[in-house]
Amino acid sequence: MSIPTAPLAQIITCRKGHTFTDVLQRHTDAMEHKIDLVGTDGTQGSLVMWSGANAFKAMLAAGEFQDRKRILQRRIETDRQFGIVTAPTRVAFETSGRTVDETRAVLIVSGRMTTDAKPAEFFSEVTAADGGAALGKASGSIPGAIAQLFLAGSQGREAKLVGGIYLFVDQQSLENYLASELWAKARAEMPWEDVKVEQYAVACNVVAAGA
Repeated sequence: MSIPTAPLAQIITCRKGHTFTDVLQRHTDAMEHKIDLVGTDGTQGSLVMWSGANAFKAMLAAGEFQDRKRILQRRIETDRQFGIVTAPTRVAFETSGRTVDETRAVLIVSGRMTTDAKPAEFFSEVTAADGGAALGKASGSIPGAIAQLFLAGSQGREAKLVGGIYLFVDQQSLENYLASELWAKARAEMPWEDVKVEQYAVACNVVAAGA
């Protein structure tokens, strides 16, 4: 099983009438994974996992790509970038035994930290005892989940944000999780506020279903 090692997640939403589906992963070496998304309101977008020796170098790769493809800037409504906390993310994939390619629904949650700690410092503290094993196993054991990408903001508007990108095998599993005590407990235990919850389907799955 191939487990993602990308240190940076980029979440793009497009302006009305635009999409990123024609931007192919195989044409850009630094794109470890790319998932095209459709929001509940029809908004098109993409989740890109950028590879690099660390989150900063992955961010540079993302910037270089957009500099080369300036025409793409016209399509972008929002562009958010988060560092991926790789240790618990890896354990989540190992626990589920599933791969990114199985993703059919995506849940993105984020909130502003209510403590003085930076997001990376927070995750360092909560994973210090076991290297993130407990967090990863809990996420990888969610029914229908592929994994959770643990997110830590580091700059700009995302500097104080923490969250997660949950990959699911289908929409029903995502909805079941949001209605579960597991999610209620996870949300209550995080030191955050102004929590944002976003649901997406994988674009190719939406096209196939409507064909």
